Amino acid sequence: RRVAALLAAVVALASLALLSNRRMGGLVGGDVAVVVGRPDEEDGPPADVEPAGADGGAALGASPALRGDAEAADWSEGTLLPIVAFYMSDTGSGKLPADHYTWDAVRAALVHQNRYVLITNAQLSVPDDINGRFEIVDLNSLNPPDMATFSRVYKGWGSKEPREAYNFRRFYYLEAYMEREGLDMVFYADSDVAVLDRLTSSLLQPGCDAMVDLNDGNEQRVDWGSYIWTVWAGSGVLTRRVVKEWNKFTIAAYSDAAVVDNILRLKKKKKPYVCDMTLWYLYAVAADADFAAFAKATEYRAKLPAAPQRKLCESIKLGFDHQHAWRRKGFKFDARDMTATVAGVPIRSMHFQGIFGKAQMPRFFKTAKRLVQERAPASPPPIV
Repeated sequence: RRVAALLAAVVALASLALLSNRRMGGLVGGDVAVVVGRPDEEDGPPADVEPAGADGGAALGASPALRGDAEAADWSEGTLLPIVAFYMSDTGSGKLPADHYTWDAVRAALVHQNRYVLITNAQLSVPDDINGRFEIVDLNSLNPPDMATFSRVYKGWGSKEPREAYNFRRFYYLEAYMEREGLDMVFYADSDVAVLDRLTSSLLQPGCDAMVDLNDGNEQRVDWGSYIWTVWAGSGVLTRRVVKEWNKFTIAAYSDAAVVDNILRLKKKKKPYVCDMTLWYLYAVAADADFAAFAKATEYRAKLPAAPQRKLCESIKLGFDHQHAWRRKGFKFDARDMTATVAGVPIRSMHFQGIFGKAQMPRFFKTAKRLVQERAPASPPPIV
């Protein structure tokens, strides 16, 4: 019995170690090669790991055609697209310490010479290496015209409140910021999204009114009958027009008793949460006939608030990460220049979603401070 117990303990410890390795990305989705640049840069990566871009065709700046895309986007042209992110607290007493994950996301964007805008009401401890290199906007300086109406009609049915309410409010503040600054288009990023390329307005392909995460044709996730109902705008190109229309649509949905009782309440019952991604999904059904047809939701469009007809395009096909890209088979990251590929195809962002995801960020940004000093502009680049 003692021997059997000892063997069982050994097996359990081995399983725990394997699980731990998997969770750290060592085995999940195949082997994960993280190339960390050395201080002297002369040794290069291990011999069995090819750095991203070493063949001359996988570097992010090369703009090769992406899988699933008939034509490659021209990433070298267009106006620099501001990357806008938020950090909000209910009282303004929240703090962003110098070791917060948000600063690594800022660093990644700055290395690729982007203009990063952080809209916040928190108390900031900005690290010295990025201080002055990005734009900070006081949340309280913005006055969204529809915020009071939204707050009055909103139903707190998110998984964690009031956080979910903040997620909605971001888009009302975003509309106010874009109006004030005269911006027609921005790249909107959740604060745990690291951008790995220089973003320009050419991202938004001809015929597209916005670029969001539509789950890349995953029928199970977008099917109306699944009640998963998620469209994620947290790593996409948003026009002022679409942001304004989504804000109006959301207020209309929460103001309509039939929508609340027959659609939102049913969603809460079957999949017990209603969040901003839910309303982005419903907006996509109402505004984009092609998406509605694919989601088997055409018959439900008449039950939703009316929305101007738009074409929403898929961000995943242009290399923007849905979440946890490092868990995918064939993932490679080159920390010497903050670039990444999956099976040789460039990805242009990494989404460190959830507590597990954010815990991985230090693995990838060990060289970020030095790269900021070498490559980032000393002040935010102009939007020209």
